[in-house]
Amino acid sequence: MSGKKKHKLAARQQTSEAIATDRGDASKAMAEYRRAIALDPTYQQAYANLADLYRARGVDGEAETVLKQIEGAPGSGSGSQSRGRAP
Repeated sequence: MSGKKKHKLAARQQTSEAIATDRGDASKAMAEYRRAIALDPTYQQAYANLADLYRARGVDGEAETVLKQIEGAPGSGSGSQSRGRAP
């Protein structure tokens, strides 16, 4: 599967994640973010959103783990741009 196709599938998956988050189903949203990452490990927005969701739930250690995964993801520059997003 091409990189563009993987990215499109991951982006589509993220729409599902956003709906789950809006409905207050954090567990489903987290599973959907992880699925998007599995579909396209270079899709940094899914990592950032997953980290933000962990932070919103008060699980800062998991958020930091996810941000470290961004830094190790193929094609990544740095996860630092998402470090200040969560409250």
